[in-house]
Amino acid sequence: MSTEQPESTSTRALEAHERSSIDEIAPSPAQTSSFDPPSLLVWFGAAGGAFAWAGVHVAGIETSLNRCIPTGTGSMLSLSAWQVVIAGCGAVIALAALAVAVWLFLRTFRIGDVAGMERRGDGAAPPTGRLQFLAMVGLTVNFLALMIIVLEGVGAPLLTVCQQS
Repeated sequence: MSTEQPESTSTRALEAHERSSIDEIAPSPAQTSSFDPPSLLVWFGAAGGAFAWAGVHVAGIETSLNRCIPTGTGSMLSLSAWQVVIAGCGAVIALAALAVAVWLFLRTFRIGDVAGMERRGDGAAPPTGRLQFLAMVGLTVNFLALMIIVLEGVGAPLLTVCQQS
C-alpha cells in the first residue's frame, strides 16, 4: 500500500508553466553547445566594468588635481560637473558590460551535467562552461564596479582636495 498522495492538477500545471517560462528565457542544452559569441564580447562582459572603473578613477584623480590649479583655465563646466559626467560615462559602460554578462549567463546557464558528460566522453561542454564561468564573474565584477563608480561619482565632487593640513 502506497502512502504517497497524487499531485494536484494545479501543482502539475504550475510546474509545466515554470518549465515553459524557463525555456522561453534560455535555450536548451543542445542549442547552447553551438553558441559561440565573439571573444571580445565575452571579455567585455567579464571585465568591462572594471576597466570602466579604472578609467573613471584615473580621470577623477586628474580632475581633482586640476582643482589645485589657479582659476582661469577656460573650462565652461565646473570641475565637479566634469567628475559627475566622467562617472556617468563610466556607469553607462559598466551597465553595458553588466548587460552583456547577463545575456551570456542566460544563454549558458542550462548546459546540463558537464562533469558527467566529460566522464562519459560525450561532449564539448567545457567551452560553454567557461563562458558561463566568465558570465558569472562578469555579473559579480561589473555590479561591484558599477557601485564603486556611482559612489565615486557622488563622493568626489563633495570632497575638498587642495586643502593644507
